[in-house]
Amino acid sequence: MTSNPNARIALLVDDDRDSRDVHRQILEWFGWTVIAIARGEAAVRAARQHTPDVTLLDLLMPGMDGGEVLARLRHDPRTNTVPIVAVTGVPEWLDEHPELAKQFDGVLLKPVSSE
Repeated sequence: MTSNPNARIALLVDDDRDSRDVHRQILEWFGWTVIAIARGEAAVRAARQHTPDVTLLDLLMPGMDGGEVLARLRHDPRTNTVPIVAVTGVPEWLDEHPELAKQFDGVLLKPVSSE
């Protein structure tokens, strides 16, 4: 994480190390401070502690999946207004969970490019 106090903060949640690294590099190149997290439980704690400007959330993770992270963040007054973007290689998940899918502010399909 960079130390620029004026940088926007992105919470990046993905259990896949390669995806996390690529997405972190893209965000940092655009001037974001990135908090990269591999697990859902830790992501909820980090969101409450840092109040990010945006959360980029993988959907399929072991333990607490992206749907549960989304639900917890949306029900917490400290985090319920933070934009949350689903980042997934499995868009079918969104079709299978329509009530949760409606709560995302956007969707990025993997692989995500810098554009």
